[in-house]
Order: sequence, then structure tokens, then C-alpha cells
Amino acid sequence: MKSPCTTKTEERAFEPGTRIRRSRVGKWRALVLVLVNAAIVAHFVQWYLHGSTVAPIEPSEGMQFAKEGVINPGLIFFLVMILSTLVVGRWFCGWACHIVAVQDLAAWILKKLRLKPRHVDLGVLGWVPWLAFVYMFLAPIVWRLLQGMGLEEPTVQLMTESFWATFPNWLTALLTLLLAGMAIVWFLGSKGFCYYGCPYGGIFGVVDQLAPGRIRVTDACSGCGHCTAVCTSNVKVHQEVRDWKMVVDAGCMKCMDCVSVCPNDALYVGFGTPALFATRRTPEPVKAKPERNERGPWTQFLLLATFFVLAQAAFLASNTGRSDYEWKLTLALAGLSLVVALPFRGRQSARREYSIGEELLLVAVFLVALFGIRDQHIPVGLPGAETIDFPFLFALGLSAMFSYAFVQLVRLARRPNLLVQKLPLRANGRVQPAGVLFGVALAPLAGLVAWRAWVHVDTVVEQHAQRAQHQQTEAELRERAQRADRFFQDGVRAASENRLDDAERLFRATLELAPGSREARENLAGMLCARGRFDEGIALFREALAQDPNDPDTHAFIARALIGKNDPRGARVELEAALALAPARGDLHAFLAELCAALGDEACASEHARRAAELPGAPR
Repeated sequence: MKSPCTTKTEERAFEPGTRIRRSRVGKWRALVLVLVNAAIVAHFVQWYLHGSTVAPIEPSEGMQFAKEGVINPGLIFFLVMILSTLVVGRWFCGWACHIVAVQDLAAWILKKLRLKPRHVDLGVLGWVPWLAFVYMFLAPIVWRLLQGMGLEEPTVQLMTESFWATFPNWLTALLTLLLAGMAIVWFLGSKGFCYYGCPYGGIFGVVDQLAPGRIRVTDACSGCGHCTAVCTSNVKVHQEVRDWKMVVDAGCMKCMDCVSVCPNDALYVGFGTPALFATRRTPEPVKAKPERNERGPWTQFLLLATFFVLAQAAFLASNTGRSDYEWKLTLALAGLSLVVALPFRGRQSARREYSIGEELLLVAVFLVALFGIRDQHIPVGLPGAETIDFPFLFALGLSAMFSYAFVQLVRLARRPNLLVQKLPLRANGRVQPAGVLFGVALAPLAGLVAWRAWVHVDTVVEQHAQRAQHQQTEAELRERAQRADRFFQDGVRAASENRLDDAERLFRATLELAPGSREARENLAGMLCARGRFDEGIALFREALAQDPNDPDTHAFIARALIGKNDPRGARVELEAALALAPARGDLHAFLAELCAALGDEACASEHARRAAELPGAPR
């Protein structure tokens, strides 16, 4: 039996005794999510038994395209999901995501325990999923463009024998599900990880704003509020359909719970104006006085822009062992993120829960926690799980929870009354037992995270110092190579103009800058021999020969120098060495035939003259 509801300016509140209708599609969605997870398990088992299978159909696999140009099933699947979201809205999260299945299970368990956690608004941290998407999928492409490089040549890889290569070990995966999938639900609300850690939800939420397919409303709506009461995506459905004639919140996952419980069948999925271009149908509520924590648009913009820059810098720098931080890349990613965020920020109304100081504290703690948690490795020595690892997405979820908890710890010291969800930490100025446990547990954890963050930052600073030194060295080497090349080209020009003094000076200058230049060494040797300084020239030719013992031409050069030095027998030895390396060189056979004739060895001269006539390259 439906009881009437009382109306408030901004929300509906049910009178005592009102019974919330149950969703008729909830069990079907649960069944679909179970089947999705069963399919994932079946895919793994098929690979385990056969050793080869279709590559993981997982959106994160799409990163290989940005990094290496690889087109795989994960990328194809992700693109199809984005395109479908562009038409019907953000449906994948509600009906096909295995993490949402875990979060829904956690919410169901909490409900059985009579605990219904409320959604926690962490301010600008709500943009973390979008920033994570830009970092994971667009940063490699932006970096290549900044370097003036094109994209990698596309290759197709649909099958794999290393199914688990890009996934964490079983213990890390289990802890990710338990903490970032289940514990986060009690801490931050029924879709906590979706709001503060999921990069796929980040792009789905942006694209959703352009989708014509939305939950819409007819005039039969009475504003009873059942739709909002059953929404597990924290959407104020009754307010949005009242104000916009549709659900405009990008967090709507098209679960269809709200449609199924509407007592007047007023809600439906229909096509029309996308949320980005929706027109408000009701006037903005008149505020008698500024709300607490209200701030101007410029203040909010500066906060958003600052967070975007700091977050992208932290994402790039916190990759242990391979810091990717570059200031140009950081600004490019932050700018790209901001350009998209401003028009796609959504139309839903939200009440700010934090002052500007508290929101800045949230940001600072989140970034510190990310450095302290990401890519840490705790040794445990279990079979198949030598360590507990903290990959990027796991670290994002933990950092969001930690930043929220830390701000609550600060509030615990300042406020007379404080709840975390429905757990009282302080009441009437007195710290409750739960508050004591909360502080005792969090304080040492905060110290540990801060210490690990300090170590991590110190490592990153050292990496950047080494990279800067390496880059400086590379720049110096490039400059030396360019000067050496200029000297060499000038030396060749001087030699062609018979300016032998200038040529010798320029070739020597080339060798000072590039001691490994064989061309400069051989040209200098030729200059010296041309000026009658055969011993110096032959010594340089032999140095060049030491650099490449398999060069027959260098042996020939030495032979000519020895002839100039009146040592034909030594020259014959060098030519025979050259022919041992290049027996098909007709010019070398002709040279040796001439030398043998000069030495009076007619048999040698005749044999090599015959060989020269049979081979290309000999002078005619």
C-alpha cells in the first residue's frame, strides 16, 4: 500500500510507515551480472586447459593500442561499449561490469545487516575516473604527438598464450575485490569505486552526456520518490525528472530499478535531447542565504584546474621504477582533461559537503596516499603470490577511502558530533569508542603511508635527476656529433679543393670530437699519405682497420701507402688479405695483378688478371 509523501523544496521524504516498492528488474540484472562473471571464469578455464585463447576481453587491454599500436579484443570491446553508450547512455556499468557485481553484492549484504551506506561526495575527487582514463589511454598518444612522432603502426593480436600476463596475482586480485570492490561500499557508498576509481566509468560518464537514450518521464509522475529510494547509483531521480524531464546525472547506470518501481508507470527509456543540451523545466530554487561551503565559479574553476594538474603529475610520477613525469606532458593532459570536464561536468545538483580548506586537504591526502600506496610490494611468499601488489586502480580506490578517512579524523578533533556512515565517532563533544578505535587505527596507518610516500617521492626525484643528467649528456653528445659532422664535411670540401693543410686540421678536429669516426680517420690517413707522411698515414689506417677488421678497402688503402713507401711485398700481403675478405672484387684482383707483374711474379699476375676479367668492378 502506497502512502502519501510530504514535499520539500529539494527532495521527497517518506512518511513513517511508507513501504518502498521492490524493483522488478533487480533479480534479472543480478542474473546477468552472475552470467558475466561466469563467462569470465569460463574464459580463464578455457585458456588454462588449452594454453591458447582469445586475448582478454577487458577494457584495460586497450592501453596496448596507445602504447604499441596493438588492436586486440579488449580494445574492440571497449570501443563498442563507448559507441553504445553514445546511443543509449551508461548501461555497461549497470549490466555487464564484474566490479559492479561485487559492489552490488556488498550492498546487498550490508542491507541484510540493516546497514545502508549513504553516498559520500568527495568534491573534485569525483573527477579521478576521468583523469585516470586520460592518463591510461591518452597519455602515450599525447606524448608521441609532443615528440613530433606519429602513432605506432597498427597490428592485430586477437589470440594469446599468456592470458594472465597483464593481470595481478591471485592474492592481489582477491584483495582488490574485497577492499576496492566491497569495503569501499560501506565507506563511500554503493558505487564507491565507480565514483572514485574506475577509468572506464570516467569515459562512460562523459559520453553519457551526449546520449539521446535516457530515462524520461511522463506527466503521470506524482513525485512520490520511490525511484530515488531504490536507485543504487545515488541518483536523485525524482528531482531530476521534475527539473529536466529526464535523468541527467552521468552516474545513472540504466539499472532500470527506478522505472520498475514507479507506481504510476511514469518513467521510461526514450530517445530525445541529450543531457548536455537539456533545458531546465523548473526555476532554480531561490536561496534565502548562501549555503554553507558555497563558492564562486572562479574559485571552483581554480580548484578544479589545480587538482587536474597535480593529479596528472602524480599519475605520471608515481609509477615506481619508471617515472613518466614531464611538465609539458602533464600540462597537456591536464588541459585536455579540463577542456572536456568543463562542458561535460553534468547538470545534476549537488550540495557541497566540504569547505574549501577541507577539499584541499582531501586533494593533498589523496595525492600523498597515491604515492604511498601505488606499486608497493609486500612480500608474503604464498604459492602463485609472492607479494601483495598495489597496481594503479587498486591504489586509486584505497587512496579515495584514505583521504575521506583522514578528513574525518581531522573533523573528529574539531566537531562535537561526527558520523562515518551511521557509526558515531563523536557525540555531544565526547569521543565515542568507535572514534577511539578509528583514531588508533588510522593514525599509525597515516604515518606509514606518509613515510612510504616520502620514500617514493625521494626515489622519483633521484630518477629525474638521473634522467636530467642523462638528457644533458645526450644533448652534449648530439651537439658534439653535429660539430664533428660539420668539421668532417668541411674537411672533405677542403681536400677536394686541394687545401691539404685545412683538410688535415679539420679531420683532426673531427677526431677530437668523435674519436670513433672511421671515415675521419681514413680521410686523415689519406691526407698524410698524399703529403708523403706514409708512416703516420699507415698507422691511422691500421687504427681504422682495428675498428672494422673485415673492411677490404682499408687493406687496399694500406697497400697503396706501402707502395708509396716502396714496400711492394708488404702491399701484396695487404691485398691478399683484402681478397680473402672479398674474393669477388674484380678491382682488387686487377690491383694485385699489377703488383705481381711489378714484382716479376708472372703466374700470380696472370691468375689475378684472369680473375679480374671474369668479375665485375675491374678497370677495363
